[in-house]
Amino acid sequence: MCEVIGIYLDNALEEVLTNGKLKFDMQIISTDNNLTIRIDNECDKIPNVKKSSKGKDRGDGLKHSKFNFF
Repeated sequence: MCEVIGIYLDNALEEVLTNGKLKFDMQIISTDNNLTIRIDNECDKIPNVKKSSKGKDRGDGLKHSKFNFF
């Protein structure tokens, strides 16, 4: 789970630094039965989780993550 959260945090941070829209938010909410982790950032377009835009052998984090919520 830590690796997946790290992938999403890394991608969100990279996007806000690239697009200049420096808004980034992370929330962790725990209840008796659930754990919700939400990472928000502004982006220019929704990423294609099946194909990396970073080039060969790079940027496969979202593809390998089993928790894609786009």
